[in-house]
Amino acid sequence: MDNKTLIDQNQSTWESFWKKNPTGFDSIMKQATLYFAKTLNKKYPIQPDDHILDLGCGPGFLIDYLKDKCELIHGIDISEKYIEICKEQYKDQKNLSISVNNSYDHDGYNQIIVEKKINKVIMLSVLQYYKDLDEVRNLILYLKKVSGQQSFRCILADIIPENNSVIADLKSIIKNSVGKGHTIDFIKFLFYVFFSDYRNTKKNGMLHINESFFTNLGQELDLKVQIVKNLTVHSGRYSVIIDY
Repeated sequence: MDNKTLIDQNQSTWESFWKKNPTGFDSIMKQATLYFAKTLNKKYPIQPDDHILDLGCGPGFLIDYLKDKCELIHGIDISEKYIEICKEQYKDQKNLSISVNNSYDHDGYNQIIVEKKINKVIMLSVLQYYKDLDEVRNLILYLKKVSGQQSFRCILADIIPENNSVIADLKSIIKNSVGKGHTIDFIKFLFYVFFSDYRNTKKNGMLHINESFFTNLGQELDLKVQIVKNLTVHSGRYSVIIDY
């Protein structure tokens, strides 16, 4: 089996996994998302007139925090079930819109950015499920195409570097969960990780990206790129802010 086949198989597997709506992650994901949202709002405050695109919104944890702090928010996910959950949960939220988009639907993202006058794009814990660096590069290139019509900031959060330690990730989750009284949630999370499809899926690997990939790409495309640490619960990971 060649490398391309392995990559395609990996992507298909991760897509299938998330489309199943793995509820075993919900409690930990919700806590981690809240940590990120509060830290983001502290370092880069959400403004009342912001129009935000939550790219990879899942069941709406980030939407829940942002919905009353900005003028408009649009959530995108590949999972129809997650989108149904969001639509039902926030059906009375007038400044919220939701849509299902296929993976790597760059034209669709750009259309939403223009139509909704988006000024902030947020991708939290998404890039590790991209199939390769070329697809990450394509995302940044396509977003640049629309910047002539609409200026915006893109926040790529919780990126895994090549030297990342799984133990360090686990310690960060323990600190954020057990340390804040969510011991039962953490135990359920561990049980799910070891006895669910996640364990087998993870064997196919996650995408690791070094900081230099973004700094070099920023220089090549003449984009302002900031590397930001400690924006998420994972102390060994980092985030990237790109101003278009």
